[in-house]
Amino acid sequence: ARALGEADVVLLDHLAPQEFAKYSPHALIVDVGKVPGKHAVPQSRIQQLMIDYALAGKTVVRLKGGDPYVYGRGAEELDACIAAGVDAEVIPGITSAVAVAAIPVTLRKVSSIFTVVSGHSGLNEAEVNTLVATLRANGTVVLLMGVRTLPDTVAALTAHGISADTPMATIENGYSDAERVTITTLENSGRDCAEVKAPAITVIGEVVYYARDDQQQFVSEVHEKLRAQSTS
Repeated sequence: ARALGEADVVLLDHLAPQEFAKYSPHALIVDVGKVPGKHAVPQSRIQQLMIDYALAGKTVVRLKGGDPYVYGRGAEELDACIAAGVDAEVIPGITSAVAVAAIPVTLRKVSSIFTVVSGHSGLNEAEVNTLVATLRANGTVVLLMGVRTLPDTVAALTAHGISADTPMATIENGYSDAERVTITTLENSGRDCAEVKAPAITVIGEVVYYARDDQQQFVSEVHEKLRAQSTS
């Protein structure tokens, strides 16, 4: 809020908080957001805009969703500023991998490890093996930018021996009032997630049974299962 209040220029991401305007009522807003399949402003151009405005004496905010260092190209943009002699401050955010999920990615006696992966370009064999190892260790997998490649990801996991009844959740538009949560299994995801649209994240693993609705009620039969685990 402080940075936005001091900004002369805000370079805005597609998934950045849209209530920013009340904090920057007098700033020039430049939309540089990327949407799936359409990158209207190349990354090199975004970085040049940051530098050009700053060297012109403007205070610039590059506003992102989530954390700039988790699939946010924050390091690239910081490097560009430093190389151009522009002073920059990085304000950390909370990645959608944990903020949007609204499901505990770790849970005592259920999951003590989680792995976050980008599905934007599909997963290679090494990445699939990592996810398989995570799930076999009773861990949690969080898939970002993976709506388009979700069928391939699910097929790869089951082909590597992950049980078809492993629970899975997709959370669409998790940053807004239009949020929609779909609880399913790997086996049924093709049917249940057919209408899922980006932006969405996917959570795979036993923690999905802990998902709650807006009234904080369990959305599946998880309660008895968790209680049985906690007393074993």
